[in-house]
Amino acid sequence: MTFFKKVFALIVSFSAYPSLGLQPVRRVLIFLLKVAAFAALLLVVGLVPRFLFHAKGAAEWLGQNLPDSAIVDGKYTTDAELPVRLTHRFFSIHIVASTGAELEEGPDLERPIAFVFEPERLRMLLFTQEPDLEVVERAFPFELVPDGTINTEYLQELFRKMIWQSLPLEFLVIWLSAFAFAVGLALFLTLINRILVRITQRPDLPLVPMFNLCCLAQTPALMLTSSYIIMGMWRWQMQGIYFIIYTVYWIGGSIAFRRQVPWIAMGPLAQALPTRERAGDANGADGAEDDDADDEYEADPDIQGDEADANEHDSELPSRQDDDADDEERTGDENRRV
Repeated sequence: MTFFKKVFALIVSFSAYPSLGLQPVRRVLIFLLKVAAFAALLLVVGLVPRFLFHAKGAAEWLGQNLPDSAIVDGKYTTDAELPVRLTHRFFSIHIVASTGAELEEGPDLERPIAFVFEPERLRMLLFTQEPDLEVVERAFPFELVPDGTINTEYLQELFRKMIWQSLPLEFLVIWLSAFAFAVGLALFLTLINRILVRITQRPDLPLVPMFNLCCLAQTPALMLTSSYIIMGMWRWQMQGIYFIIYTVYWIGGSIAFRRQVPWIAMGPLAQALPTRERAGDANGADGAEDDDADDEYEADPDIQGDEADANEHDSELPSRQDDDADDEERTGDENRRV
């Protein structure tokens, strides 16, 4: 079965989980690595049009609102009186005269993203207040961007290059992050299952099939969640959808596994504990064989006729033996008279 056929089978049906779950762990991990790579590729390619659309809108707004400025020899220059503050419904822009200058207005929690134009670099500030106020800062030196007058065309071309050049790194980060998260979640759920099995002393899947099942159930979760993100669902919606999909397929795969895998594959607990179900199944199978034999006997008149003749023949044997004994006794009496 090819990779895409496996992915399709794991999404549309639960019947593929038992056969794939009994494979070695190495093969399952390689398959999960491929699934994470395909989901990351789908996510990155699907988000490119959205990024380009937002970059175009941002370039148009900046070109209309920024003062006359340019990048010359890796430094930001402007003739406007500094400092300058511009506000957007999602972010704010600050143009300051010196590197490392503090914002006079302080953090604007209504606009949690702030871009600070300094002479030698662009700082991006992200304000969070959960639970306390925290500022996450990133700096981008202007020497990495080409010289030119800052207007709408310049910004559109700059944003477009930044998006395309960042795709390989974004793909690598999303791929490895998704794979590490999937493996970590599978290990955690397998550990919880082992603890519950030890506490309840109930038979369940062995360690390797249970881990494989926890890994395989993330295939539809990764693929469908990537599709939902491309359609515009973010943050808590993405997390909730992922865990809902994963839970549904994990439960469905577990039920299919227990129905299709024989008792011998359920581990030492299933073989050690007395199970009435297995005994009942065995007795039921023996009884069914006896009933089949009885039905065959009742349905075949030739067998019944042959047994009747044999019984009649056996019943006539004692009478014949008695007649022979009487004849011998008469013969003996006649001989004595003579």
